[in-house]
Amino acid sequence: TDQVLSGGITRVLQGGNVVEKGACSLTLIRRGILSAERAATIRARQDIDIQPGDAYYAAALSIVLHSR
Repeated sequence: TDQVLSGGITRVLQGGNVVEKGACSLTLIRRGILSAERAATIRARQDIDIQPGDAYYAAALSIVLHSR
């Protein structure tokens, strides 16, 4: 299919002996479509042939921990 497939998951930890509270989030984007603005930004930073409408994949991981 041509649809963008994305999603994420978040988990929270709390009440531990070492970590009072914390969270971990993972986000995935599969088959995202580059906008003209984003493609131009990437071309300006890197010497690669990338065009508006090209598909891309991305991942983001965030971890925050508050110790006791």
